[in-house]
Amino acid sequence: MTFNMDVRISLLVLLLLNSLQAQGDKNCVPRNYGSDSVVCVCDAHYCDLPGPVTLPDPGHYTVVTSSREGHRFLTETHELQDSPDQGSALLRVLVEEPGQTMLGFGGAFTDSAGINIATLSAPAQDLLMRSYFGPDGVEYDLCRVPIAGTDFSVRPYSYADLVEDDLLLESFALADEDKLYKLPLIQRAQELSERSLRIFASPWAPPAWMKTNRKLNESGELLPEMWQPWSNYLLKFVKTYEAEGVKLWGLTTQNHAGGEEPIKWNSLYWKSENMRDWIKESLGPTLEAAGLGRLKVMVGDENRDALLWYVPECQD
Repeated sequence: MTFNMDVRISLLVLLLLNSLQAQGDKNCVPRNYGSDSVVCVCDAHYCDLPGPVTLPDPGHYTVVTSSREGHRFLTETHELQDSPDQGSALLRVLVEEPGQTMLGFGGAFTDSAGINIATLSAPAQDLLMRSYFGPDGVEYDLCRVPIAGTDFSVRPYSYADLVEDDLLLESFALADEDKLYKLPLIQRAQELSERSLRIFASPWAPPAWMKTNRKLNESGELLPEMWQPWSNYLLKFVKTYEAEGVKLWGLTTQNHAGGEEPIKWNSLYWKSENMRDWIKESLGPTLEAAGLGRLKVMVGDENRDALLWYVPECQD
């Protein structure tokens, strides 16, 4: 995410129902699950895609509406008025004063996303992927892929669990979750997209033998002597994915880096000054030496509440 960028693709099955509706004179087929809104039912045979939204003619504007009443991507074009209607709001767009650059929108290719998508029929899977990545869909172009197990996995795992203290990472291997779900979905997204996808990877935890608590979960810190092996592990992941045709745009240093409280899923606690020094002394030089200095290395992408204190400390 990240799509926070981390609008997880594990919700895609539900979001497909929530986000797609016929345009123009076609209507949403609503279904209510006891909340104050509805979902629009889609299936393997038919589900309206938003379609491309083009710039209107001069003097006109286009509105795309999704609402609690059931509108999903309802597209309407109107003529601009010289004076506002009574009671309306006046919005001034200062196009000559640009602000932040929006890199893109997207979701995360998690294990749970793949597991859920795999339960759909082939036509439904294709429709779902088209709705997010195709030119007739919403065209996601900024996507996150977890490195090994996460809180969106059905089990804790890393890519080097089989051999304790495997400092040379000779046992490193992608998991079934990568081969069955994540890689095929990313490759399909690349096929469908007419845009160049920005894909970045995020780690949750190193192998248990690299951590102070010798567990994949319950926080724990990276052992100082494992700083370089951990960098090498991340490098292996990048090279392995790129060998499968998935070129990465960026890399985050940690998902949920702050906090010492025990966490049930794959996790790793980083003091901000340790992360800063690890990036400077190990990860950065390792990527540069491997010819991967083009990767965008990002800190604090998933925890907005920590941006005001954690990231500045990493920069000191």
